[in-house]
Amino acid sequence: MQSKSKIWYSFIGGDFKEHDFGFYENDNLAWVNTLEDNVSLFQEEINAYIEDNNNEIKPYFNESLVTKKKSWKTFAFFFWTWRVTKNIKQCPKTNETLRQIPNIISASVSILEPGLTIKPHRGDTNAIIRCHLPLIVPKGLPECGLEVAGEKRPWELGKVLAFNDAAKHSAWNHSDKRRIVLLIDVLRPGYQHKKYTVCSMVLGGLVMQFLFQKVPFFKNLPIFFKAILLKVNAFFINLILRVSTLI
Repeated sequence: MQSKSKIWYSFIGGDFKEHDFGFYENDNLAWVNTLEDNVSLFQEEINAYIEDNNNEIKPYFNESLVTKKKSWKTFAFFFWTWRVTKNIKQCPKTNETLRQIPNIISASVSILEPGLTIKPHRGDTNAIIRCHLPLIVPKGLPECGLEVAGEKRPWELGKVLAFNDAAKHSAWNHSDKRRIVLLIDVLRPGYQHKKYTVCSMVLGGLVMQFLFQKVPFFKNLPIFFKAILLKVNAFFINLILRVSTLI
């Protein structure tokens, strides 16, 4: 398990100073069993949800990350503590089980359509452990896989892949069928007391990213000005998260 370090946010930019380790060892994560022991439950509810809502599931908003537009689709149960009530109601057992995991802040489903590559990128922050629990895996390596900090690993049905989301990583599905994983984020040890700070900063950054895509002028702002805008945005989001008992 990596020690506590300064929190890094991708939206602010700058070099990522922390050692670029890739994957966590599951033996060091006590809650992995909660995920792996309930794979059948997750598959039942989530597959039924996808079947009922397939046409409503939206592509991931940042299409610059993918080689094939509208082929990386996601939906969330809670997103940096923000509850998506409609989805929770349709998968109540999934939500109830996930809430047993200490310091969980996000849970969503990631769908990779055939013939897709997610380009190398860094995630939103180093303050989390990101986990993939595969629910449908059409192929192993080299057709389907995840690369983190230069190491490639296959998804294995029902087996958690836990990794450092701030390290450079990519994913691909070059098979002829969908790949579906349950994705969760858990705060790293040492950051639990900063839950609302981390979540509001990331949510604020995502709002700013969306704004920058719509108004390209903002992309050229100096880093220090972006940081100021982010902190102002995050301040108000932080208030909302604290007032609302979200998870």
